[in-house]
Amino acid sequence: MSTALVREDNLIHASIRKSFVNHFRDIQEGKIYRIKYFGVVENKDAYRIVNHKYMIRFYATTSVKLLETNDELIAKQIFELVPFDELKYLADKNTTLTDVIGEIVGISPIEKIEVRGKKLNKRLIELQDNRREKIRITFWDKFAEAINEDICFDNSVRPILIITSTTVKTYMRTEFSLDEKEKKIESLQLSCSILDPNEISKMKRTLLEILTFIKTEKEQDITFYCTASIKKINADNGWYYVSCDECPKKLKKHESKLFCETCMKECRFPKIKYRLDMQVGDTTEQANFVVFDKEAEKLIKVPAMQLSNMEKEDEDSGNIIPSSIKCIIGKTYTFQLKNTAYNFYVRKQNFTVTRVIEIEGNGQLQDTTKRGANNGNEELEEKICAQVKKRKIVKNEFAFVSLQSPVSLASAKSQSVTPICLSFRHFNSHFHFQSWVMDSLALLLLSIFLLLSPIGIRKSNASIHIYHYDPFREVGNAYLLSGGSEGLMATPFSSSNHISYIRFENITFWRSKDVADQHSDMEHSSGLVQAIIFEAADRNNIGGSAYGGQRAICCTPDLAKMEGCKQGEVLRRPSATDINWPVVLDVQFSGNSLFTKMDYKEVPITKPGMYNLFFVACDPKLKELVMSGKTMWKNPDGYLPGRMAPLKKFYIFMSLAYVILSIIWFTQYVRFWKDILQLQHCITAVIALGLFEMILWYFEYVNFNDTGIRPVVVTTWVVTVGAVRKTVSRLLILSVSMGYGVVRPTLGGLTSKVLLLGITYFLASELLDITEYVGTINDISGRARLFLVLPDAFLDAFLILWIFTSLSRTLEQLQAKRSSAKLDIYRKFSNALAVTVIASVAWIGYEVYFKATDPFNERWQSAWIITAFWDILAFALLCVICYLWAPSQSSQRYAYSEEVGEESDEEAHSLTSRKGEGEISLVKQEKNVGTNDDFEQEDDEEEDKRE
Repeated sequence: MSTALVREDNLIHASIRKSFVNHFRDIQEGKIYRIKYFGVVENKDAYRIVNHKYMIRFYATTSVKLLETNDELIAKQIFELVPFDELKYLADKNTTLTDVIGEIVGISPIEKIEVRGKKLNKRLIELQDNRREKIRITFWDKFAEAINEDICFDNSVRPILIITSTTVKTYMRTEFSLDEKEKKIESLQLSCSILDPNEISKMKRTLLEILTFIKTEKEQDITFYCTASIKKINADNGWYYVSCDECPKKLKKHESKLFCETCMKECRFPKIKYRLDMQVGDTTEQANFVVFDKEAEKLIKVPAMQLSNMEKEDEDSGNIIPSSIKCIIGKTYTFQLKNTAYNFYVRKQNFTVTRVIEIEGNGQLQDTTKRGANNGNEELEEKICAQVKKRKIVKNEFAFVSLQSPVSLASAKSQSVTPICLSFRHFNSHFHFQSWVMDSLALLLLSIFLLLSPIGIRKSNASIHIYHYDPFREVGNAYLLSGGSEGLMATPFSSSNHISYIRFENITFWRSKDVADQHSDMEHSSGLVQAIIFEAADRNNIGGSAYGGQRAICCTPDLAKMEGCKQGEVLRRPSATDINWPVVLDVQFSGNSLFTKMDYKEVPITKPGMYNLFFVACDPKLKELVMSGKTMWKNPDGYLPGRMAPLKKFYIFMSLAYVILSIIWFTQYVRFWKDILQLQHCITAVIALGLFEMILWYFEYVNFNDTGIRPVVVTTWVVTVGAVRKTVSRLLILSVSMGYGVVRPTLGGLTSKVLLLGITYFLASELLDITEYVGTINDISGRARLFLVLPDAFLDAFLILWIFTSLSRTLEQLQAKRSSAKLDIYRKFSNALAVTVIASVAWIGYEVYFKATDPFNERWQSAWIITAFWDILAFALLCVICYLWAPSQSSQRYAYSEEVGEESDEEAHSLTSRKGEGEISLVKQEKNVGTNDDFEQEDDEEEDKRE
């Protein structure tokens, strides 16, 4: 057990060994004690609760005495708060557990998941600091239940959350309470990065005073505040710089590549960040201030990357300064200036601004965070101060004595303390929690998969197509990137809610630095990228050939003369049914910018069809173009692609069919439990697997349709259950064909071969189904499936050959033994199996014909039948097997037996019932029996040898 003690506002970590816990059990949280005879050792824990080199260790001789004194003499809230933007630099590096504070801006419902065999509650909470930086925190177990959602969604109160003893990516065991009434809670105002008017007033100087200070005083780190007006924006060095995507450092150009000297590697996807060199002045002096990135963005209210793509309006000394930046000239701000030894050394009138505070009309200070673009919310600092004063605060209580304080993960087992680990990461996007409601069975089934999965859910692309810096490839005279292909239904005229569309979100194109440098800032259009959406029937309306040669996608000089198209753009002809189709959307690069962003666009679908999306660049200079972003494809009824949509209803009917079969079978199964054969146990397992698989497929499609996302783990488990079901079904048919449980008690020497074949088939089927279903985006199958179909088809053919060979031997044995009842069952089974094989071969031929005559998937609305047929055929064969080997009171007559005359065969009965020829008939019968036994034994041995 570990404790944390506080004395005179200094923190030190203390620990009590497990063997001494009972001796010190009376120690209470929040009380003051005098401690004697303790040890002081170096703190070598992997994670330190406080920033102290040493720690206190309790021994058996340690004396602890409760003091009756004023608890307020020692502060209980001493926080070492870390700004959000610095947390990312502490990832996996900090040994001292840190504290964070922020406003709760997002909260998710509690989710039940399993971690290491234990069911825990999980809740996501998003915090925002005074600079609108955000982090997402995962709370587990009792911490997830302690946060009241009603408080978080109360518009009159925005709760503040303080979390202590944390490390980036991992939260150790902590305690927190709600609305704790502490008299010294106001001290938090100075600890949570809130502007302190007293500090500003104390350290405020004029420009002349600051310049005089750095010229006359010794080198030191000191922060000043200065109120000044912006006189001019210097354009000599531009208004932005190109930075690394992993650190804020400026990139260096080496040959044709951008290189980060801090990260020591090439940067392929640089970022645009502000660097404003401003001339400011007050009534005493003038100086140059440099404002970077986030602080500059507060002034401009437009991100630098977005502003770099906007059209330039003004020109100043040959360098363009956008009008959005010029608008701040003449405004007065209070600047926070952090002076280091460098300022004292160079003694220049240049200062780096670390924070900008705007002056309101009434002369009061106001952090510019309040004035973000399109944001009319109250200032976060004011909210925090107000909530602290009202004690309406959700905080983490760093106890005076904490009986369950953090322990290191490495020592958790040895100390018999179970730490709760929570994920913690830094992110910049807006909090979004997407919830969908399914019925109880759906949640149960999905929960089972989540609990079985050791790696959790990783979302894969589905009808939401995500592009992560995907490169364009050269095709003819164009550079293409396929955006997707799906069957979409038209939006019903009578419905305003059920609409069908293709939506573009955050689509960004990046070109190389060399290509961007070939253009000047003044160019309005320095590169064109086009997004083309067309229905499969209109595929010939894209591109063309001037003289019957190779088809060109982009307009050539000859095609321009013949078709009237524009060179450098995609050749498009209007559709015969709608002149507005195919749809072409233009995206322009401007000036020498490295990237361009596509506007938010939603293209409605007015007629059903197989729609294709391509991004095309006709400019040869854009051959190294890459793209990021996402597109969303939606049908009127949901996100399911058109080819898959009918399968959702199909699996409802298949589930009902399996339910009916299960009820009938299990009724007989329970009724005649004592007479059940081993073979009937196997049939029961196949029925259960089939029912489970159909239900899982249905709910997998329901989830896919509602959210547009196919979780990889869930889909993988579904196809795994399907692969197990198909493998067990085939092995069952093979075992029945070999006479397992009927003419032989075991498979004997064939067992290992059957198991080896089963494992091989399972792996082949699993790989094929994973390729076909897991992460499927488009309605057109990939080439990888073709290579995985071959081993699966080969194994099926081998199984069929082995099944019929074994079935033929079994029939011969039954005929020789004159087992008419068993022989009748096996003949019916053989006929059903033959019909199944013939139907399979015929359907394979139809499937080949279907796909050969429809290379562009124009018959996508009926393509679901191809998949559905195999499930129907498997179910039909299973029904036949259930009928032939249905549980009954006479089931044992079909079981394996070494006795003769196990069937009521008339011929055998007549031979054994004659009185006058008793001995002769007995001798003959013995010979027959001996012959049959010898035949069966020799046949088994010969079969083992051949197999």
